[in-house]
Amino acid sequence: MHSLKNPQSTVILALACASFFGLGVINAAIGPALPELAGNTGSTLATVGSLFSGMFFGSLAAQVFTGPLLDRLGPRWPLMAGLMMVGAGITGVAFARALPAALASAFLTGLGYGVIALIINVTVSNLFPHRRASALNLINMFFGIGAFIAPAIAGLSLRLSGSSLTALWLGGGLEILLLPFFFRRFSSNQQDAAEPGEPSPAGKTQFLRSPVLWILSLMLLVYIGTENGASGWVTTYMLQTTPLAAANAALAASAFWLAFTAGRMLGALLGVRWSTGALLKACLSIALLGGLLIVASTGNTPLSFLGFVLLGLGLGPTFPTTLAVITAAFPGASGSATSLAMAVGFVGGMVIPWLLGVIMEAQGPRVGALLLPLGALIMLGCLAAAQFFHQRQAGKDKAANDNH
Repeated sequence: MHSLKNPQSTVILALACASFFGLGVINAAIGPALPELAGNTGSTLATVGSLFSGMFFGSLAAQVFTGPLLDRLGPRWPLMAGLMMVGAGITGVAFARALPAALASAFLTGLGYGVIALIINVTVSNLFPHRRASALNLINMFFGIGAFIAPAIAGLSLRLSGSSLTALWLGGGLEILLLPFFFRRFSSNQQDAAEPGEPSPAGKTQFLRSPVLWILSLMLLVYIGTENGASGWVTTYMLQTTPLAAANAALAASAFWLAFTAGRMLGALLGVRWSTGALLKACLSIALLGGLLIVASTGNTPLSFLGFVLLGLGLGPTFPTTLAVITAAFPGASGSATSLAMAVGFVGGMVIPWLLGVIMEAQGPRVGALLLPLGALIMLGCLAAAQFFHQRQAGKDKAANDNH
């Protein structure tokens, strides 16, 4: 992986926060814009919802090539391409007058989205080797802020101008606006910024053999699936198990996302003082407590709300802190290792929310909700296993060095 030649880390961090804010806006602005996009393309609301799938598969495809490109070329040119893809994709979605054109544009948006997210996460992690978890939680916190305010922007725009696309334009326009600033801050011949002497359980060509990478990839699979499942089904769960009306049940989703963003803020603060392992243990323990409370309090409105708040608070820092662990463990191939882990993680985003819905329909919401604490428990097990294999590999490396 390449990094900065005369690092101006604070400036890069600020640009990264702004970019992730824009990605958060884009991610949350598609939903409120669906009725208008359906009218533009002459589609039904259900059909135009496939734009989410287009963006998802674009982001998944980006994981295949972005990591190796990042390790080979550095962040400058792949990031420029990602920013331009998002800008072009959002423009295409907004102006499309046929569903195939809108789907192609959504795929392009997702492709750029995936490129930007991976490159910025890995690059920022390598820029701050002594506080990776803190830096990554900070930039991902801005993603949550963007996602939280986007629906409000869309609603205000709809009332003032009759169009809900303003939030989309804001997110896409911000990515394009940042392009020249990123271009100036990255040189074309950057060197690695990983911490000197940082132990690595695998070299550039052997990282695929490391059990640590595959265990952490499984952890991301469970994480992304649990997060998407909880956020996607929380409103339905509250409607089915409490006397709340639909509008009030939706507040549980807002509470989840607020706690999720607050968790990343805490992760940014605690990541300076705590090790990544300690931070992950604390986060996953809180998520486990929240999941257990959701299951145990089925039908109890206040306790269910509290359960989803705790779940969001614990899950919030988990993703960026896990990426910090991966980039630290594989400094010689941090882009490729992160790319693989995120690609595996996306499988969980496809499977687990679907499985949660199937179980809730067949066995009831309480049985379906068992997947939430189960997910946290599996992630805690993955963390323990990854630490075990990492320590064992470190011991082997030390013994080999002593023999030499």
